[in-house]
Amino acid sequence: MTWLILISVIILWASSFIGIKLGLNSFSPEALALFRYLTASIFIFLIYLGTSAKKKPNLKQFMLLLGCGITGVTIYNLALNYAELSVSPAIASFVIGMMPVCSLIISVFVFKDKVKKRAWSCVAISVCGLFVILLADLYHSQNLHASLLGFLSLVIAVVGMAIYTNIQRVLLKEGFKPLEMTAWSIWLGTFCLLFFLPETIVQMAHASMEDILAVVYLGIFPAAIAYVGWGYAISKLPFTKVVTALYFSPVFVILMQWSILGEFPFWLTIVGGGISVFGALLLARQKM
Repeated sequence: MTWLILISVIILWASSFIGIKLGLNSFSPEALALFRYLTASIFIFLIYLGTSAKKKPNLKQFMLLLGCGITGVTIYNLALNYAELSVSPAIASFVIGMMPVCSLIISVFVFKDKVKKRAWSCVAISVCGLFVILLADLYHSQNLHASLLGFLSLVIAVVGMAIYTNIQRVLLKEGFKPLEMTAWSIWLGTFCLLFFLPETIVQMAHASMEDILAVVYLGIFPAAIAYVGWGYAISKLPFTKVVTALYFSPVFVILMQWSILGEFPFWLTIVGGGISVFGALLLARQKM
């Protein structure tokens, strides 16, 4: 059952790369992030009302939850949205797929998880793959400056999500359930996005119904439901096995980008992504 939930999370998160691309037709990156997570906040609040025991965070736990909201919701989504202004969903998914590498590295320094020395060569392989993806993007790009900014935004998103995932490990040890942890993270992350409320309201009034529905979908499924599923998965399965499952996300993104947007990534991008994923898988195996 847990593995089925995890696979569903991967597919839902893969669809978010396509939904973001569609939503950016009518919304700015900031407005898209706020509209999406206002929807997620309302949806998860309705679910939260039906739960029995609700843990009240102390000051330390509240700060950890705030850290989750800022890194995993505010920073991650703003950075990813900005990135998809100039890069394709496939490229975005390949780079975001390096989150487990970043997360595992953080776990080494913060949680003192032990990794064999050869693991750093695996990191080097993944980084080489990322450079291949970047070169492919720059080669085919008509705006080098925008492509570089998009790639940098993806790196920021990866770091944000990696920090978010590691903070979750602490909160789980503090006794928080996946739903509670996710709800607080989404609410606090959304609160940090409220600065963009005026422009969001204006853009909603002029957006097409198709783009509005795309953002609502993003808020309910890849955000609220998938985040809860992710929290549940890391509470039930070994951490390294859960993050390793993320490496399959780009496959679903490529299929969706091809079938929905009619775009197929350049072969050099796929090669670079394959190299990065290979290095990441090798790194994960060092810990198993």
